[in-house]
Amino acid sequence: PEPTGVVTALMAETGTPQVIEYSGIPTFANMTAARAKIKSGYSAGLRIYANSSTIWNKIANIVDANKRPIFMPDPTSGGYRVLGMEVKEDDSMTDGEILLSNAFAGYHANINKEMTMMGEEHVKDRQTDYCGYAIMDGNVITNRAHALLKMKSQEASSQEAK
Repeated sequence: PEPTGVVTALMAETGTPQVIEYSGIPTFANMTAARAKIKSGYSAGLRIYANSSTIWNKIANIVDANKRPIFMPDPTSGGYRVLGMEVKEDDSMTDGEILLSNAFAGYHANINKEMTMMGEEHVKDRQTDYCGYAIMDGNVITNRAHALLKMKSQEASSQEAK
């Protein structure tokens, strides 16, 4: 009925081997442990996805053992990188979720109907309504192209209450 998302697929796995839970702010060790879960063949094209709040309140505050930030500006793209991976803002992620993913190689979407745009004119009101739709389906090809860092469930619940 709906495409399966990457986070949904990772959380549905028995024992959730591709998921790491953290407390407070993720550590450098949490980030490298999540990176280690991704099969080497999916390294090229690997990106980090998180919502704006998580990027600026969690990822931007991660430091290495020498207290140096690992969140670095990328002058080539105008964005940021962590451990060489481009950081992408994705509002579909919940607060505290950090997804390391090669979406191009580890996820496939089928387009059953291309985007269609229709217009409806209301002459008296001098307005035109536009409606667009497409029919798609998608699923994770392999969970080994993705890893998820998420806050421990107790913390996530208390943060949502605030």
